[in-house]
Amino acid sequence: MRGWTMRRLVHAARIAGGYTLLVLATIGLFLPLLQGVLLIVAGATLLGWDLEKMREARNRIAARFRRFAGGSRSPSAGKDPPDSGGA
Repeated sequence: MRGWTMRRLVHAARIAGGYTLLVLATIGLFLPLLQGVLLIVAGATLLGWDLEKMREARNRIAARFRRFAGGSRSPSAGKDPPDSGGA
């Protein structure tokens, strides 16, 4: 019984903390004092542990930005350029 109660408490704390960070992030988008984007990422990470919809949204966003962050993802990326036959 004690383990079950502790899990529910941790679950509730993560959800409350995630939503608190998202509220602070919304404020932080308009105030220079708080880092809004950083708080959004932290809040989404906390909520992603317990809320399936938040986890799906976070994964979609991560997949979209992974394309831009990694540079070229073509099959020839990282290979030496073909020899031009010069010198």
